[in-house]
Formats: sequence, structure tokens, C-alpha cells
Amino acid sequence: MGKVEDAIDNISRNWPQIGNESGVFSFVVQYIAAQLNASAREALKPFDLSFTAFEVLCALRISDEHALLPTDLYDRVLLSSGGLTKVLKAMEARDLIARPQAQDDARRKPVVLTDHGRKLVEQAMTAVQSAEKRLLVEQSWTGKPLGDLNAELLKASRLFEER
Repeated sequence: MGKVEDAIDNISRNWPQIGNESGVFSFVVQYIAAQLNASAREALKPFDLSFTAFEVLCALRISDEHALLPTDLYDRVLLSSGGLTKVLKAMEARDLIARPQAQDDARRKPVVLTDHGRKLVEQAMTAVQSAEKRLLVEQSWTGKPLGDLNAELLKASRLFEER
């Protein structure tokens, strides 16, 4: 029996009110997310990127024109403005992002992905995906194609979005 099964067994025995299907599902999803995050953090070490900086670079990389306003970034990386400001300043010092004045409003300073930042996040993403592949695909933990599981998880995510 693995750590997760042991934890679920302890929950069922010692706190049965949360040992139901939804409680177990939530626990397992959180455990998998923690393992994926830990794997990503390890893969990011050679790039000297924090997980938050990586998330910012990814959010910029997938956005139109590779630029977002800070308020849009707060929502995408789930940080407060104070927490994100420190990260953005460090990223700007490394030339991963730029903060030009908006042409239509001098008070707005969008966050723009630099060419250096784009190259770094693409290299880092390759490393993160390689680490994820080792966890998810090569161990074949579902016995099914990962695409099938993705489809089911996307259905579940839509239910949360509709709430």
C-alpha cells in the first residue's frame, strides 16, 4: 500500500465523515497536483526560475501579443498585487519581461514578454513537460491513453466554471 492509500485508510478510520468518495477524490487530486508542482519546481532549478515566475512567463507566452496588464496576471497566477510586484521586478531585472508605458494611458504599464523571456520559458517548458511525461505517461498509471483522462478532467473543470 502506498502513502496515499495509507492516508485514505487513516482518514476513513479516524475521520470517516470526510472519507467519502468526494473527500477521497479531492485528496487524490490535491496529491497529484502537489507531485506535479514539485516535479516542475525541480525541473525549473537549472533555469533559476521560481514556479511563480514560470507561471508569469507562461501566461505571457500564451497571451495575444505576449503582453498582459498586471491585474490580468494576478488572476492567472493567483497572487496578490504585492506578491506579484516583487516577482515582476526580479523578472524585469533579468530582462525576462519589460514594463513599457501604455500608449493610451500613461498610468498603465503592461507586462510584456521579452525575446529573452520567451526563449527561456520555451526551454523551461520543455524540461517541465519532460518531467511530467515521466510521471504521467511513462509510468502508465491509468492504463488508458492520457487523452481520455484529459477529456474527463476537462468535463469536470467545466462543471466548476459553471458554478
